[in-house]
Amino acid sequence: MSSSGADTQTQSDLDAEIAELSSAIARDPGDAKAHRRRGLLKARCRRYDEALVDLESALKLAPDDGHAYGLRALVWEKKGERDRALHDFDEAIRLAPHDAILFRSHRDRVLSEGRSGPIAGGDFNLLKNPFVLLGLSPDADPATVKEAYEDAVEDEADEPDALMRAQQTLLTPRLRIEAEVGGFLDVDPGVATEIVSDIRTGRPIGEIKDGLTRLHSLPRSNVIAHYGSAGPLGLDHLRDLIAAQAAVAPGAVCDAINDVRQEIALGRVDRDVVSDALSKLLDRQTKAVIEALGIGDKAVALFDLFVSRIVAGGDSAALFRLDVYVSMFRQAVASELSKRREAVVAACDEIRRNPKPDAAYRKLDKAVRFWMALVRPVQTYENHRQREDAATREMYGTVRQLALDLSNEQREFEGAEKVVAIASGAFGHLPRAADQMSEDTKQLAELRNDKLADELLTPLLQACEQANNSHRTIEGELLKGGFGRGSVGSVRSIFDKFAAAVDATSKLPFSDAPWRLVRSIAISLNNDSSSPQAADRIIQGLLDHAAHRAPSPDMLAMLREDQRAARKILVENDLTKNLKAQKWKDTEQLAERLLTLETDEENLSAVRTIRDAAAAKRKANTRVMWFWGIVVVGGGLWAILANGGGTSGSQTTQYRPPPSYSNTQTWPQTPAPSQTTAPPPQRVEIVDTREALPSVGTGLALTRANIRYCAFQRVRIEAARPLIQAGVQGQRFSTVVDDYNARCSDYRFRQSDKDAVDTELIGKRYSLESEGRALAASWRPSGTPATRR
Repeated sequence: MSSSGADTQTQSDLDAEIAELSSAIARDPGDAKAHRRRGLLKARCRRYDEALVDLESALKLAPDDGHAYGLRALVWEKKGERDRALHDFDEAIRLAPHDAILFRSHRDRVLSEGRSGPIAGGDFNLLKNPFVLLGLSPDADPATVKEAYEDAVEDEADEPDALMRAQQTLLTPRLRIEAEVGGFLDVDPGVATEIVSDIRTGRPIGEIKDGLTRLHSLPRSNVIAHYGSAGPLGLDHLRDLIAAQAAVAPGAVCDAINDVRQEIALGRVDRDVVSDALSKLLDRQTKAVIEALGIGDKAVALFDLFVSRIVAGGDSAALFRLDVYVSMFRQAVASELSKRREAVVAACDEIRRNPKPDAAYRKLDKAVRFWMALVRPVQTYENHRQREDAATREMYGTVRQLALDLSNEQREFEGAEKVVAIASGAFGHLPRAADQMSEDTKQLAELRNDKLADELLTPLLQACEQANNSHRTIEGELLKGGFGRGSVGSVRSIFDKFAAAVDATSKLPFSDAPWRLVRSIAISLNNDSSSPQAADRIIQGLLDHAAHRAPSPDMLAMLREDQRAARKILVENDLTKNLKAQKWKDTEQLAERLLTLETDEENLSAVRTIRDAAAAKRKANTRVMWFWGIVVVGGGLWAILANGGGTSGSQTTQYRPPPSYSNTQTWPQTPAPSQTTAPPPQRVEIVDTREALPSVGTGLALTRANIRYCAFQRVRIEAARPLIQAGVQGQRFSTVVDDYNARCSDYRFRQSDKDAVDTELIGKRYSLESEGRALAASWRPSGTPATRR
């Protein structure tokens, strides 16, 4: 079936040659080759019936001419006689085995017309490999290549340009290597022919499993990639492909090529050249398979599962190839990923414009998840490499910035919390992001509570500040009507605001704040205006209110301790008066009552001494000088009460919170009497004895209550620091820090007291931090809440 330049013949050329052949046949009717040639030319002129006559004549003259059977099969195919065409192709294959690959390819094409068609391949098409296209094995020499090209042209095996390129590739040693690695190198020709036949007849990859097992890694990867380029591969075949690619050994491939080229005297190839050709081939396979897989939801989920399985397998060669797969996947989804990102950005902008509707947050959540679904395989791979995908990190930054804008610019803390929740659901797998989002969630909750505290507590806070500036009025009203429903004047207004604040905050983290605000009035009345009786009325009113709307157990305990301390002061005052008036019976009774209120063992001992002395004086008429000895003992008691015990076994420690801006909620502080001299009895503070303000100075011996103040106040200051802004708020904060440093920077203490306070601090840290944030909020000018980033 050979001719010279037949593919370029014009109609006039064909007619002229047919005329010449007719003259030759007239001279020699027994020339079988002339009949065969004229039949071929008439077929090219679409004179199929006339072509059949010539080809049948040729076969009568030469019954074993396989080429004539092959040509007649092609004519039968053109006429639509499928069965006759298949019969003649079978005869051609039997009679011309050296051209069997070409005849079989034609036969398979005819068969495929009655099926689903050939597996045509996509960007990686094994049927376009020059060896496969021309029906040659990898050991074809240049002469065989030229003859196969001419036959393929005559048989119209493909477009003329494609056939010409195939010939040129196989005749050029430098180009031929691409065809060698991309075909059936070092494969039995029968196995190769069978697989090509299966591809051309449209057999699915699942039905050629036996053929694939007979191929080594390189041709097996070519066959699987051909199918994967034609349509999406399943998980098993994707894994088979990457396993085959990972098993390709450049050295073995180079040796196989050189063995063939040595036989046909074509010249050896260098291993580096082979390695480069293989790298390009495998990348082209992967790109074609990934593109054919698509970017639909099911395809992406399948690819993510594929990545997970390869990662879990731990094979280093497969993991090396997986990097290429993920890179190709990134390229395949880049355009769609960009579109989905635009949808996320648009949803963020919509929330910025109007952060109220829940529908906007649902839209953002859907857009983020839609974006994440497409990039998840990349994240799976990057997580394995212990890296963060750059695109995912950027998207997380976009969403988190929305939360920051809502919080810091619009004060929409609830909206910011919703955005952080969306981000947590989508980006929780990012190691650094997880910790950051956890902290964001905590801070947003605190900021939202601060804003809520501003709204709920401002009326009460303002009323308490006014009360602290008008002690005499408040004292008179308290002594007249107490603190409760029966209060009078401004005290009743304070109580109503207090009750409303308690109800509003009962289920909030700062539910103790209203109690602390009112308690601060009692502390101020006692310490600044020497009115423990008025302070006691407030504390009693708070305890009465707690009977039907209780504060936290810690707050309740603090109020009870306040009541004990207040009443102890009142008893001490009366005791002092009776001592001076030498009323021994009353003194004895008051001492007995004081013993029920005192807790310090050394103070208790002093009170017992007073009681016993008063009893003795009542029973016997002793000398006046003896009585004044009792008074001296009493004076010793007050000194002991003021100093909180001895200082034996003391040591020095320091607490120095830096005077920079912080973030807390501290309630009005309680000034305490000096620790250096015995204060007047009416000035003993009623603040919780577990937390007393130390004197200004360094090196002082502090009581447990003083130490408690220093430890607790430090927590409040540190909690307040992040919320402090410049201006009035910053100035007030700096004042508190300076006062703290002046009192708590250097002092001596009993180790047992310090250990006890450290233990207490563990359980109170949360409430102390809440107090610190509340104080910071109380310092802010109206309408300027704190910000965090």
